[in-house]
Amino acid sequence: MKHTFLFYFVLSLPLALKCVPLAALFGPRKDQSLGLEGSEFGGTASTQGKAREMDPAQPLKTPRTRGKTYSCEQCDKTFTRSSSLKKHMRIHTGERPYRCEQCDKTFTESSSLKKHMRIHTGEKPFECGLCGHVFTQSQHLECHMRIHTGERPYSCEQCEKTFTHSSSLKEHTKIHAGEKEYICDECGKSFNQLSVLRQHKRVHDGLKPYECEQCGKTFSQSQNLERHMRIHTGERPYRCEQCDKSFTESSSLKKHMRIHTGERPYRCEQCDKSFTESSSLKNTRGATLGKSPLSVACVDMCLLSHSILNVT
Repeated sequence: MKHTFLFYFVLSLPLALKCVPLAALFGPRKDQSLGLEGSEFGGTASTQGKAREMDPAQPLKTPRTRGKTYSCEQCDKTFTRSSSLKKHMRIHTGERPYRCEQCDKTFTESSSLKKHMRIHTGEKPFECGLCGHVFTQSQHLECHMRIHTGERPYSCEQCEKTFTHSSSLKEHTKIHAGEKEYICDECGKSFNQLSVLRQHKRVHDGLKPYECEQCGKTFSQSQNLERHMRIHTGERPYRCEQCDKSFTESSSLKKHMRIHTGERPYRCEQCDKSFTESSSLKNTRGATLGKSPLSVACVDMCLLSHSILNVT
C-alpha cells in the first residue's frame, strides 16, 4: 500500500521535480544510515556532486603518473619507473652488463644484445616490400626506404645539402669545419671521413674489390664501378635543362653548364686569361714563367702578347 502511494505520488509531480534524487525529498536511505556510503550500494549526493565538479580539462591521473618519480642525481632527468632510472644510470657509470659470447662486445641493454646477435646468426627479419632487401634491424629498413621515397630529412645548415642518414650529415659538417681527423699511416694525408680514408688506403694496398661483370675491369671504389657501368648500359642520368644534352657524370654536366652561363672560374695569374676547366690551366708541356706553371694555351697567348716573357 505504501509503495503504491509513492508510485502515484511521483507520477503526479511536475517533470522538473522528477529529476531530483529521492534522497533530497525523503532523506537518506537506511543503508546509507548504516555506514554504507562508500559501498556500491551507497554514495551520498555530496560525493556525487564532487564527481560532477571535476574539471574536464584536467587529465585523469593513471597509476603510472600518479606514483612517485625517480630522478637522476647527475643530470636531473626523471623517470616513472625505477628500472628506467637504473638503465639510464649506465650512461653515467659506463656499465655494460650484457656481453656477446661470440665477439665479447658489450651493451647497456639486453634488447641491444638481442639485435646484435642477428649479425652472428644471419637473421634478417625486416624485409623491404618494394625490392625484397632484408635487414637485421627495423631502423635499417626505415633508412633504406628513403631510397625508394627520395626522402632526405637531414639538411646541412651551411650549404643546404641533404642526407638520408644523420651520420652522413655529421660527417659532412666536418668539411665546413675543416676537421680532418683521419690520417693515413702510409703517406700522412688526412681526411674528414673514415670511409674516405679506407678508400684511400686501397691506393697503397692495391686493392680493387669492385669488378665489372661485363668486362672484368676492377675499381677501388664502388662509385667508380657505378659510373663505369654506364658505359655498358648507355645510361646518361644528368641532363642539361637548357639544351637537353645528357652526361654520365654530374661533374661533366657542371662543366657543360659553363657554356650557357659563361662562367670561367680558372684564371691565369700572369695574364688574367680565364678558362672554363682547370685542365686548361695546367702546365701540360712543363712550360713555366718564373715559378708559376702555365697551360699550353695560356703560354702561347702570353708569348704572342708579351715578347719579354722567357719561358724555360
